Amino acid sequence: FYVGNVFRYEEPQAGRRREFTQAGIELVGAGTPEADAEVLAVAVAALRALGIERFQINLGQVAFLKGILEDISLTNGELSRLERVIGRKNDVELARTLADMGIDGSVTRAIMAIPHLCGGPEILSDARGLTDNEIALQALDRLEQIYDLLTAEGVDDYVTLDLGEVRSMAYYTGITFQGYVEGLGFHVCSGGRYDGLVGQFGRDLPAVGFALGVERAMLVTQPE
Repeated sequence: FYVGNVFRYEEPQAGRRREFTQAGIELVGAGTPEADAEVLAVAVAALRALGIERFQINLGQVAFLKGILEDISLTNGELSRLERVIGRKNDVELARTLADMGIDGSVTRAIMAIPHLCGGPEILSDARGLTDNEIALQALDRLEQIYDLLTAEGVDDYVTLDLGEVRSMAYYTGITFQGYVEGLGFHVCSGGRYDGLVGQFGRDLPAVGFALGVERAMLVTQPE
């Protein structure tokens, strides 16, 4: 775990600073659904420990979209553009973007559905009907396992499945999630699985974790 200052270049505004404090955890060496569920449960516990009760964790699975795109070569710029458009949930813009990239047929139909696959575990059966790609289907199976573990832990009421949560696919390799608090227009915590990261600095190990924005948390925990 860690607590430290983070620096990012972006326009300062409410909840967004170029320098901010971040507290986070990393679970390194465990590549199982149980590890994913454990990190999510810790995120829920952290928000509750701050006295925050009304919040929602949006849980996605970038491996699903990666599987659908398996046979399509996109540049990093095109992939980033696609991530942003899916995140905005604008069907007209998404259709235009896919056409610009020359993506059509069953892949287009599947991607157009992704922003709307948000809710409880029932969305997983809808998602399975969109593709026969084995990577994508395995990703859904894993997401279902994680949700079942969260249910057993008693924290599923805080979790919404959102297959449109596909940010930073060049970084994340499995689940991604963001935590939103009532009354705050941006996420207060975020995380996911990034199995390709640790190996760039030494031994190749799976990893999953999350970070909490301390100043953002203070915006919803400070008394009026």
